Amino acid sequence: MMTSPLQKSSQVRNFRLVRMAFSKRFLRRTQLSIARQAVTASAQSQGPISMEFPSGQPPAAASITLVPWSPGAGYLERIRRAPAPERFAVYLEMRSDHALQPGFFLDIAGYFLDEAKDSAAGLQILSNLAEFSLEDAPMLRVADHRLVQAGRADLALPVFERVLKLRA
Repeated sequence: MMTSPLQKSSQVRNFRLVRMAFSKRFLRRTQLSIARQAVTASAQSQGPISMEFPSGQPPAAASITLVPWSPGAGYLERIRRAPAPERFAVYLEMRSDHALQPGFFLDIAGYFLDEAKDSAAGLQILSNLAEFSLEDAPMLRVADHRLVQAGRADLALPVFERVLKLRA
């Protein structure tokens, strides 16, 4: 059976994609193997690893304090300085300038949800991010997790389902 030029082109393209996928996987495995060898060699040359505490005794309990992330973005300062009734209008003015920056939408939505306690505005801003990122599964997942943090898992569920369809 003879193959048409179109079928042959498709077969070549598929072969190249498979070869590229395997070469990337091989490269990752090789890099991991080299890294493991380097760590093993380093550990063998330095001897056993020990921990020394200033008092001679390990601390009774350790604690970690998490501080909320506060970006140094100028747009957040502009929103904070605006009078409460005008904040959403200020966001709308800045939205076109930052349309390609997902962090802008996440920061502003976080401000409205957490600091200003304006959940309606925060949810609308998160929905704007989802609209701009309709085909971007990782960004949709970030927006969904933020919706869950805001206590709106009911709104996140359809978008999580969309992410599953995108990944399939």
